[in-house]
Amino acid sequence: MQLKQLEVFIDAAENLNFTAVAQKNYISQPAVTKQIKALEEELGFELFIRKHKKIELTEAGRLYCQLLKPLMRDFKLITGQARDLATRKSPTIRIGYTGTIFNTFLSDILRIFYQKYPMVQFSYYNNSVSMIEYMQEDDLDLIFGDDNLLSAKGYRDFIPLRPIQYYFIVPFKDVLADKKCLSFQDMDGKTIISPAFYKSLNNRMSHCFNNDCTHSDIHLVNSLDELFIKISLGEGFAILPDYCLKESTHISTVPAVLPFKSTFGISIKNGNVSEQIQYFISVAQKVISEINNLY
Repeated sequence: MQLKQLEVFIDAAENLNFTAVAQKNYISQPAVTKQIKALEEELGFELFIRKHKKIELTEAGRLYCQLLKPLMRDFKLITGQARDLATRKSPTIRIGYTGTIFNTFLSDILRIFYQKYPMVQFSYYNNSVSMIEYMQEDDLDLIFGDDNLLSAKGYRDFIPLRPIQYYFIVPFKDVLADKKCLSFQDMDGKTIISPAFYKSLNNRMSHCFNNDCTHSDIHLVNSLDELFIKISLGEGFAILPDYCLKESTHISTVPAVLPFKSTFGISIKNGNVSEQIQYFISVAQKVISEINNLY
């Protein structure tokens, strides 16, 4: 039994006209008749009743066509997906994010997402100046972060996922580590360590620093790991959202009192959004909503 025979049979069953089937498949009418006859012989029953120049499906042929069509669709879908994987033509979603919270729910998002789109691939950009460059060049499809951080040119439709609490990160033995809360006024005269990508984008935070920390210096680092190392060595202080926090015996986190509120969410690149990205966002909303309900 050949795949072409099955395709010709389905065309014939839908058209009930061998001439039309021959034209559609770029073969001769006798070739259509030959393939149908060969299929009937292999199956052991007739698929069509021939009446002069007209054909009709037999009862068995009608049932066979009804059951075969969805199988053929599935076969073509599976073949296409496997071919895309083999030739690396599957779509890629490019995601930027900061902090660690993305890692905590990514596996849950992908588990649900891959049930519908198993061939989609992902590229990730995390905690680096290069992420900002990609962001500004419009080379990322979506970015996870806070609403103020994601105000870069070329991105739109911020989708809120959950509120954010900011914390000051202080050396463990510093006297400020015992405070119940801190503000930027408490940081005046201190060295502030900031990720380079926050300095590039976080306008509200920069405004607070410029107003309340007039005697402070700011030191930029290219990663959160570098930031935590410097603070653990007593080289300065930092302020970070809760999704960027990291457990360490050498630092303390103190809730920040700020004149503004922030929200963690997704920002989408300008332009048409693919159905895969739309579905990814809907899954992320569902997963994070379920996480929020646990607390």
